[in-house]
Amino acid sequence: MRAGTAIEVRDLRKSFAVPSSDTPTLADRLRGPVRRGVPGALAVLDGISFDVEDGEFFGIVGRNGSGKSTLIRILANIYRADSGTVDVRGRVAPVVELGVGFNPELSARSNIVLGGVTLGLDKEVTESRVEDVLSFAGVERFAEMPLRNFSTGMRTRLAFAVSIESDPDILLLDEALAVGDGDFQERCIAELNRRRDAGKTIILVTHSIGKVRQECDRALLLVDGKIASIGDPDEVGLAYRSHVTNDSRPAHRKRGVTDGAEIESVEIIGADAEGGLPRGERIEAEMVLHMLERREAVGGRMEIRDGEGSASARRQSSPARSIRSSPAIGSGSGSASRIASRRANMSSASAR
Repeated sequence: MRAGTAIEVRDLRKSFAVPSSDTPTLADRLRGPVRRGVPGALAVLDGISFDVEDGEFFGIVGRNGSGKSTLIRILANIYRADSGTVDVRGRVAPVVELGVGFNPELSARSNIVLGGVTLGLDKEVTESRVEDVLSFAGVERFAEMPLRNFSTGMRTRLAFAVSIESDPDILLLDEALAVGDGDFQERCIAELNRRRDAGKTIILVTHSIGKVRQECDRALLLVDGKIASIGDPDEVGLAYRSHVTNDSRPAHRKRGVTDGAEIESVEIIGADAEGGLPRGERIEAEMVLHMLERREAVGGRMEIRDGEGSASARRQSSPARSIRSSPAIGSGSGSASRIASRRANMSSASAR
């Protein structure tokens, strides 16, 4: 592994056995000898290679079943790869399996100590950080409650807090930032950025392109176990949206029927998990278009409606001449283009 690299992955492959026939019923067994189904192999990761640098905030995105969770579990040494190599430099703390290192019958306080020791900390050091962990996770009032009575979100917040306080060299997060309210997520991002500034490496598996664009230095898109795009988060996000849109579009649907372009997706940048924005904040939206013919300029309009469907704000954007294009995955002819960021001074009172 070369200097300055935290993780090096080379030609990584992983498959899972899949039975080729259904489980026999009682009637099948009574009719005669039952043949066992011959297992097949489902390739989840198909020869991928990439590096993650020291102090890098690295995002991994992909649809469900693309192999991203399997990949991060291999990096965490939870799964073993079929072939290929994974070299990791430094101590790793994963938040990838809910409850790993925890005992549901023990209290939150006891589980913090147990989790810290599992991650390689001395018991005395972990005990000295218990109150900090409880405070960060927001579960101080439930310190003596058995973990089995915690909600999924509470347990994940606790696991995240334990991992953060263990001060690892590499932090692996699988959708950990999808839990908790907006305040908790903001505190998580602030803490992760502080760790990155201190030279720690962070790998985040997520479906949130907004988080990847805002926080990550680089990103990787997995499609059917292969790397479809890697590099700039904006470009990876664009490729991901194009892939999702093209897969969900009906085969009979025609694009660009009237104008030579079709809206692939629209995203409000910085919105919370429910799509809300703070009152009075400016709104930044990103529109992805599929262009079927060359255009010198492209413009658009954004309209905000309240809960009753009445328009509360409108903004007509001037034509955008700085358009960046990249091939759309599986899109056939044409390309997906991202209009330069558009901001409008609109009240976001009805943005929810």
